[in-house]
Amino acid sequence: MKLPIFTARPDQVELGIRICYQEAQNKLRDQKIDLLLAILPDENGGLYGSVVFMTKILKGSVRQI
Repeated sequence: MKLPIFTARPDQVELGIRICYQEAQNKLRDQKIDLLLAILPDENGGLYGSVVFMTKILKGSVRQI
């Protein structure tokens, strides 16, 4: 299943990831989310930290960032 691309401003990344994850779960229903990809615009340490934080909170997800 292909889901739409979702974008978020750097100051809204935590909310954006949460919304994206919820929408994916709603569409997949009982299926497992295999991949949630976040592409960062640059080497912004704070933004990277927010993405890592959210992946831990949402599902304890295994991640490669």
